[in-house]
Amino acid sequence: MFADSSTRILLDITSFKIPVAENCFFNIVLPNSPYPADADILLIIPDDVKTSTDPEVLVCRVKDRLQRAGIKIREVMTLKQLKDEYSTFEGKRKLAKSVDLVLSDALVFKNLSAILGREFYRKKKFPILLKLDSKLEEFDAADFTYALKKTVLNICTTGTTSTIVVRNHYSTSRG
Repeated sequence: MFADSSTRILLDITSFKIPVAENCFFNIVLPNSPYPADADILLIIPDDVKTSTDPEVLVCRVKDRLQRAGIKIREVMTLKQLKDEYSTFEGKRKLAKSVDLVLSDALVFKNLSAILGREFYRKKKFPILLKLDSKLEEFDAADFTYALKKTVLNICTTGTTSTIVVRNHYSTSRG
């Protein structure tokens, strides 16, 4: 219906009651990605605890494998690097401004809300779950395209309306 439109499309969801429980997050898979093709994506991977590999070596190895698979990701970092380099509020705010999307491996996804802080949630940059193989040996481009089709619905306890981005004005895909 809006295939030829060049505007941003948002979906407002209104509830009759304010939820009593904590904030709820739902991943919604859309037919097309709501993110641009040249989005700045941050991939957060788990630390290699078994072999105690240096995080820089692990990040370089993962970047090479991503490049061989044809996947464009701006930055890859381990959870330890994220904690160390962006521990201050100013660092988290700077990181939130520099990335469009945060993808996270399933092993570190639960820890991200406390580590990223409120600045990411205030800017509606919720982390998106990406299921990678545990050894980070090979990457499937289909898993990444599936993750890029997700948007996050946050039903919060402070109001009755929640908004999600269904399509951005800079999306190149046609719906």
